Amino acid sequence: MDKRFTVEKLDPSDDKVSFVELILELKKNMRERDLIDLGDTCDDVDWAFIVSIRLSEEVYVYRNEDGNVLCVVGKSMEDKGSIGRAVWMVGTNYINDGYVRPLLIKEARRLIGEWVKKHGLLYNCVHEDNVKSIRYMTMLGAKWLPEMTERNGKKFYNFYIVGGDE
Repeated sequence: MDKRFTVEKLDPSDDKVSFVELILELKKNMRERDLIDLGDTCDDVDWAFIVSIRLSEEVYVYRNEDGNVLCVVGKSMEDKGSIGRAVWMVGTNYINDGYVRPLLIKEARRLIGEWVKKHGLLYNCVHEDNVKSIRYMTMLGAKWLPEMTERNGKKFYNFYIVGGDE
């Protein structure tokens, strides 16, 4: 039987809301790979996370039965210079306590399916050493570009997911 989780939709544009508590809670048990990936994209992980939230159109916080953060998932705002939306997720170690199937497979497929149907294209990049995320995103339908992106001397694979008839 799948474990249960709750989901809270955040309003990233609400200037009255501070996301510092969420970031502190997330960082207490963040997956090491996510921490490494964020650190490789910028010098200040906290700032990167705040910017990711604030520049998102939709952000969801998933929690386990005890109220612990499992992951935070977001989709970027519309960028007038491009099509589609960037998608991102940062997770905690609690995901491995029986939430992989209900959250990372079932819920992620539902959410990605909804977003790609709405926007036609989803994209982002994954650190070259993050084999689990590469496999996971491929399972969710990601196609990989041969070119890599470099940030702070680290390499990232670019992916996209298209909706409809490709």
